[in-house]
Amino acid sequence: MPALSGLNILATRPAEQSGNLIQLLESYGAKTLSFPLFEIRFKQEVNSSDTAKLKKIADYEGIIISSVNGVRALKHHLSEFGMSLSKSLKLYSVGSKTSREAASAFPDQQIIAPTKEYSLNYLLTNFIDPLKPYLRITGNQSDGIPEKWKHIDEIILYQNQPLTINDYDAEKLINFSPNIVLFYSPSAVEAWIKFSNAQAVTLKAYKIGVIGHTTAAFCEKHLSPPDFTASPSTDEGVVSSLIDYYAAHPQTPQTKSV
Repeated sequence: MPALSGLNILATRPAEQSGNLIQLLESYGAKTLSFPLFEIRFKQEVNSSDTAKLKKIADYEGIIISSVNGVRALKHHLSEFGMSLSKSLKLYSVGSKTSREAASAFPDQQIIAPTKEYSLNYLLTNFIDPLKPYLRITGNQSDGIPEKWKHIDEIILYQNQPLTINDYDAEKLINFSPNIVLFYSPSAVEAWIKFSNAQAVTLKAYKIGVIGHTTAAFCEKHLSPPDFTASPSTDEGVVSSLIDYYAAHPQTPQTKSV
C-alpha cells in the first residue's frame, strides 16, 4: 500500500506553484486539494528608495534571492526599467528550485547556492562576506535579515495578496476534510488565520506540516505548533518528512479547528 494512502492533504501554496508537490503526494497515494490562500503579484509601483537600489545594482557584490518569486520579480522589474545584469554580478540563491529558476532567467550569471542546508541564515553565514555590499530581493512578507547582516540592502519587488475565499470554497474544504494542512510560508499561515476568523468552518482533526523553521516559528506563535517541519525545505523534503512522521506517529492527533 502506498505510504500516504488514505490521507487527504491540503496544499495552501499559490496554484501555479503547487503542481510538483501535488504530483509527489498523489504518487504516494494521497488525495489532494489545492487551496491557495494568496497569490503573488509583482509590485506595480516601486518606491523611490527601492528604485535607487535597483538602478545601482551593478555596485553590489551580489544579489541574494531566497524564492522563485524573487527571481521572477527581479527579471520583471529589470525589464520594466530597461536594465540587465552585468555578467560579473553573482546571484546567491536559497533552494534548488530558486537556483534552477535563476539559471533559466539569468543564464549569464554565476549562481551560488548552498546544497547542505536550504536556509537564508546558512547562506549568509557560509557564503556572504559581511564587509561587502549585497542586495536582497524580497516580498512584502519578508522574514527579515539577522542583526549581524543589517548592512545588506533589501528591495521589495513582489507582494503576497490574500485571496477571498467564498462559501463554495469553504464548503469544498469541509467536504474534503483534510488530515494534513501544509504551509509553505508565514503568509499562508496568516491567510489561514484570517480565513478562519472570517468563515465559520470547523474541521475534524488535522495535522500541520510546514516547509521550514521560519514558517514553523510563525505557526507556533500564531496558530499551533506544527506536527512536522520539512527537511530539507523542498517539495521532496515535505513529502519524505510527512511519510516519516506518519510512520512514527500513526495515531490521530489532537483536534485543530478553523
